[in-house]
Amino acid sequence: MMIDNLVVKLQNGDKSAFRPIVEEYQAEIRTLIACNGICLTDVDDIAQDTFLHVYQKIDTYKPGTNFSAWIRTIAIYKTKAFLEEQKRILKNKNMLVQHYIVEQTLLMTNEQKEDRLKRLKHCIELLGNKAKTLLQKRYEGIPLSIIAHELERSVASVKMMLFRIRNQLRNCMEIRS
Repeated sequence: MMIDNLVVKLQNGDKSAFRPIVEEYQAEIRTLIACNGICLTDVDDIAQDTFLHVYQKIDTYKPGTNFSAWIRTIAIYKTKAFLEEQKRILKNKNMLVQHYIVEQTLLMTNEQKEDRLKRLKHCIELLGNKAKTLLQKRYEGIPLSIIAHELERSVASVKMMLFRIRNQLRNCMEIRS
């Protein structure tokens, strides 16, 4: 098996054996990563991180086993780690936005707050009955799983519906300001 020969050479200190390994698996690894909906620049970074990990941990691979499965597993874990990090970053950004909104609201006069509330009520009235009901349930604290069950939809679908409703309200509020 040619790949195992390259791996053994690399394990024995022949650094020139690494390049052909990368060339052999680069397209497969990049495709595997990209299948997760990750943008191409991030695909490149994750692929590079995968190959760096392969290089650093090559001594843990046992020649004669499935190298392709080994390297794909590393890529999958690197991709999962990237997605978790992106989720954490997004959560932090959302917290900053919420903090900013609260801060701005505290600086508003009572008249500005009342005006904003009137605009929000008007924008909510422009929503369809289904959207208003969904919004009401969510802000009454009903869990998404229960709402999804009631609507006979997936939780992801309900999240998307709420996202769209919030965007509608945001746009309406901006137009009316």
